Amino acid sequence: MIEGNVTSTEILGILYKGEAGDIILLNDTGAHTVVIEHRDDAGLPQKMNDMLFVTSHEVAWENGTVEIWASDLWEDLVADTQEDDGDEEALKLTGYIQSTFQSVILTTDI
Repeated sequence: MIEGNVTSTEILGILYKGEAGDIILLNDTGAHTVVIEHRDDAGLPQKMNDMLFVTSHEVAWENGTVEIWASDLWEDLVADTQEDDGDEEALKLTGYIQSTFQSVILTTDI
C-alpha cells in the first residue's frame, strides 16, 4: 500500500540534469545546482548528478530512532532476519513500518 502525506503544496521548482551532468533546481530566482552535505564526513558538499526513483519505508524502531529504508533493502533485511532468527522475528519487522511512499534519492559520484 502506498501512502502519501502532502503537508505542503508549495512548488519549489523543476529538477533537471544540466549539460555538465549536475542535478539543477530551476525556479523563479534562477537555476541552482543541488548539492548535499555529508554529515558523517568532514568533507565539503557534493554536487548531485543522478536520481533513483524508489519505494521507501519510514521505519520507527523500538528505541525511538526513525529511519528511511528503500523497500528493496528492507526486503533484504527481512530475508536475512528470517534466515538468521526465524519467521517470528522477521514478522516483527513489519510492525516497525510507519508509512510507505514513493521517493527520489539524489546521488553523487563521491
